[in-house]
Amino acid sequence: KPIHELDCKIVGFKEGKGKYVGTLGSIEAVIPLPKNKWSIETTNISGMTDEDRHYIWRHRKELIGKIIEVGYRKISEKERLVEGRVHRLRLDKDML
Repeated sequence: KPIHELDCKIVGFKEGKGKYVGTLGSIEAVIPLPKNKWSIETTNISGMTDEDRHYIWRHRKELIGKIIEVGYRKISEKERLVEGRVHRLRLDKDML
């Protein structure tokens, strides 16, 4: 199955459950659309290492609005990423 990459904008965070209570469960992000717009629906993205989860959770306030590179299978009809997984934070990039 092909994997695509996309730079998304972080708009929120969800706390984890079970093993991940008190740290990051998933990142809420929006995807870029044509004409410099962003999707209305958010996509929940996971697939981080435990170390990354703790780092992102500690710095979540300053990461709102930042760019994250995500791997995904496809974009759904509701403008959400299917099987989105974090590749890396893009602190070197400003908002698109």
